Amino acid sequence: VADGLHTFRVRGKDAAGNVSGEASHTWRVDSSAPSVIITLAPVSPTKETSARFEFTVRDNDLIATTCQLNSQAAVLCTNSMDYSSLANGIYTFRVTGTDRAGNVGSATHTWEVNDKITDQIIPVVDNGGSTDIIFM
Repeated sequence: VADGLHTFRVRGKDAAGNVSGEASHTWRVDSSAPSVIITLAPVSPTKETSARFEFTVRDNDLIATTCQLNSQAAVLCTNSMDYSSLANGIYTFRVTGTDRAGNVGSATHTWEVNDKITDQIIPVVDNGGSTDIIFM
């Protein structure tokens, strides 16, 4: 059965030819997972010991959005999540959306915090030919 609303209708007929009133039941089929996109995440590697994530979770029947860092317990979140006091190491952030039908969509971002790295110099050239230097 395809995604969408469906209705089942039935009438009964006895041996004498009497027809009953119609009975019906309507239900929705939803097999599509929520769309989850991380729109802001830390670069990797980074010296920064804090991280901010921004994301969008879209679904017509969304009932919950959760955020999780590594193996910590997932917590309810809306459209952003902040972490601080991160030690050196590899981190994976996961945002998950669940809809009323139980479909689950998620997105992840993995990055490294390392206070021993040196600043990175990234030249950026705009269309006018000038060069900007960005220290990361």
